[in-house]
Amino acid sequence: MMNVGGENVYPAEVESLLSAHPSVRDVCVISLPHSIKGAAPVALVIADETSEEEIKQFALNNGPAYAHPRRVLFVPTLPLSGTGKIDRLAAKDIALQHFPDPL
Repeated sequence: MMNVGGENVYPAEVESLLSAHPSVRDVCVISLPHSIKGAAPVALVIADETSEEEIKQFALNNGPAYAHPRRVLFVPTLPLSGTGKIDRLAAKDIALQHFPDPL
């Protein structure tokens, strides 16, 4: 869970929401520092042809505004742990490489 400006945001709920987008094949939502909200959701997405703006707008149209991903990073694969589950720490490291400064 992450606290986004006083609202509890559960990554699994945002992932479920984004997975409903017809172009999204897989997604991992992690938390990155936000200069005003404290934390913000960021989505690592495996998708067919789509844009960051389209994914963000889909989230805004279908879920609470405070939970929409502030950034979307398109990746060819999601990092997996030895058990085959998404490695969220590695996903966060990937996101931090692309977005090193607070959002």
